[in-house]
Amino acid sequence: MSGNDYLYAGLASLAASLSSPTRLRALHLLFQGAKSIGRLAELLGESEANMAAHMKALRAVGLVTACRQGKYVFQEANRECGLRLFLALRGAGEVLVPAVRLLEQEGGDESASALRAEALEEHVGPRRALLADLRPLDEYEAGHLPGASSVPFASLDARLQELPKRRRILVYCRGKYCPNARRGTLLLRQHGLRAERLQFGVPEWLASGRALVEGSG
Repeated sequence: MSGNDYLYAGLASLAASLSSPTRLRALHLLFQGAKSIGRLAELLGESEANMAAHMKALRAVGLVTACRQGKYVFQEANRECGLRLFLALRGAGEVLVPAVRLLEQEGGDESASALRAEALEEHVGPRRALLADLRPLDEYEAGHLPGASSVPFASLDARLQELPKRRRILVYCRGKYCPNARRGTLLLRQHGLRAERLQFGVPEWLASGRALVEGSG
């Protein structure tokens, strides 16, 4: 094989690793924080055997690594080139794929905030907006946007009374297209709260070169 043959064979192998919707969804979940194969299988409705095979394919091209934490082995996403590749693929889809383009257009509904990542921190604080992270607590603790409070979507109904009635509430979940961000924002607005859905989450924040805050905050 010539140099060009190795180049294109390698690129084809990388592209092939992303040819499964399940792998793309799993990779997106791993950008939120490391997870076991069992947890990924649970979240995506897959068998552990199938999920293990998907992770093997992603590890083979370096998009995922296996890391041991105590007695357990977790899958961890490549948050450098893996994240850039994922977002570039999504961006191409927004231009080239009609179904994705429609999702992108629908994302600009009245619940969507115009606030951009670079301006977020100056709008969040005790006398300013409340930043609500709707992801599960383990993902919040693995890394969240600065100033965010954990308000998991699963417990949102039960915690409505805790949320400020007069303050602006900025909501985010797993990323630009996360359905729970939209559902959570609409629920808050239905209860008279000043909720807005950010059009970014952890993947977009990291891609902009900004750091996450780990722990319970």
